[in-house]
Amino acid sequence: MRTLKVILAVLLLPAVCFAAGYAVPNTNPRDDAMAGANVANETGPEAAYGNIAAIAGREGLGISASGSVIYFRSTWTDTSGLNGPSATADQVPKAAFPPNFNVTYGGKLSNGMGWGVGAAFAAPGGGLVHWPRNWAGQYYIQEVNRQIVSLDVGGAFQPIESLKLGVTGTYIHGSEQLFQMLNFVGQQGEAHLSTNGSGWSWTAAAEFTPSKDLPLRFGAQYKHQGLVSLSGNAHFIGVPQAFQTSGLIDQGATHNTMFPNVLNLGASYDPIPNLTVNIAYTFWRWVVYRNDVFVGDKGLTIDIAHNFHNGQTYRLGAEYGGIAALPALKVRAGFLRDVSPQPSDTLSPALPDASRWVMELGAGYSLLKDTLDLNVAWEHAFFDSTTATGTETLNGTYDITADVFVVGLAYKMK
Repeated sequence: MRTLKVILAVLLLPAVCFAAGYAVPNTNPRDDAMAGANVANETGPEAAYGNIAAIAGREGLGISASGSVIYFRSTWTDTSGLNGPSATADQVPKAAFPPNFNVTYGGKLSNGMGWGVGAAFAAPGGGLVHWPRNWAGQYYIQEVNRQIVSLDVGGAFQPIESLKLGVTGTYIHGSEQLFQMLNFVGQQGEAHLSTNGSGWSWTAAAEFTPSKDLPLRFGAQYKHQGLVSLSGNAHFIGVPQAFQTSGLIDQGATHNTMFPNVLNLGASYDPIPNLTVNIAYTFWRWVVYRNDVFVGDKGLTIDIAHNFHNGQTYRLGAEYGGIAALPALKVRAGFLRDVSPQPSDTLSPALPDASRWVMELGAGYSLLKDTLDLNVAWEHAFFDSTTATGTETLNGTYDITADVFVVGLAYKMK
């Protein structure tokens, strides 16, 4: 029964992989360069995704578009002693390319209060995990390919001079393909899963400036839990007849998964001219994700517990534009600490996640003064070494690093 449970668990791995290791950072280059700490300091069209309240009163059209490369590496080292001395495996190098696109339009009413509308297309989650063939964990997972995209549409208004409020509706769509080897006595098989589906969520945001004479701002953004219904097909190859009667046959597959509630709080201050310092805190309510239930259309139902903790991220970012020789240049830097919600007893090679330290660097250059900006960013993540401890997991230690490279253009027209 334990062997069958491990074999069937592949059908639940898509939901497992939605935890924080697959939460993609904001890949707008200005936000990424400052560790996502811009909750109270969104200055361009990227506010449609980062804090839509900030677009109220931005006169005219704003457009930003960026492309990014995420390069994730993980090394697994055996801790069980069952796979030979010092057994290790490195993920096959793969890169993901999440997009980011924002458009805003706004103005001011006759009383001077601002308004704005905006839309944002982004990839808030996903994963690309390819382990080498015949590695020790091939019976837990071989390949994961996931893409999660979202479309936010909403608006903002300014009820009083010091306060801006905004709200969006969010459409989420996900697709995924997974592949795992199956271990039978004297025989190997394969399990493939392909699903896709959609869901809805919403976001509320605010920006508060206590005094027009003080360069201090506060920002808040709340993203509501997004429920996503996935459906598709499970396909099995090389399954002996005895296991086919236990449910390992081709069938339709459905399950419900979710993105958790997310709260972003931030402050921004200009201590000297041309220098902005941002801080932010992000709370991820992953504790609501206790288990996954897979339902097949051939009578198979599986319930697997995950028991995620809540996650949190502490962010610091800065932007400086006072270089006399290059007045069109702004340099940026950021730093964050992300606390993973992943318990060690449910850690999976499909989700080699851990808490991490992240450093960011970037720059922006005005190609056309106050109209067209070129922005670039680089992010490097140092993950804590973490070891799987559960009785149903692949025993081993994971050492992970990741890099993100982003380049984009931002256009503002009055």
